[in-house]
Amino acid sequence: MTLVGYTNAGKSTLFNKLTGDDQLVEDKLFATLDPKTRLQTVNGRQDLLFVDTVGFIRDLPHTLVEAFHATLEEVVEADILIHVMDVSHEHCLKQKKAVDRVLAEIGAAGKPCVLALNKADLLTDERRRIIEQEWSQGIMISAKQKQGLRGLMSKTENLIDELQPGRST
Repeated sequence: MTLVGYTNAGKSTLFNKLTGDDQLVEDKLFATLDPKTRLQTVNGRQDLLFVDTVGFIRDLPHTLVEAFHATLEEVVEADILIHVMDVSHEHCLKQKKAVDRVLAEIGAAGKPCVLALNKADLLTDERRRIIEQEWSQGIMISAKQKQGLRGLMSKTENLIDELQPGRST
């Protein structure tokens, strides 16, 4: 499973919470420059490999896209993507479109994907209802507060089971 999303969406925080890792988390562009990979057991499954990637940004210059090619290869090779969105950001729709555009450019747009609607703890009740309506297929989470992670993993495991029918967990 590869975590993708706009820069500062909370990918590294989610990675740390899901894997027990303590990689650097900073509120700045490109705090994660190299993909980080951890094998993790979740709910008895011992075959879950998590990958944290560099954050995407809108209008990334082509030379930087080439520089991040190794990170983007991790995305293309992934079986499942977890698209982490900062739903508290006023431009989260534009950010989602930017990530979707990069995924299409690198040939990963058709990958099975779980939408993690992160930073839900920062939403007003009204904004939460709007987000839930807009992205009803997503899972509301707060990686920082460890909220909604069971639901996220449950949805991810269901997707794994769909991709590998007949496999016991």
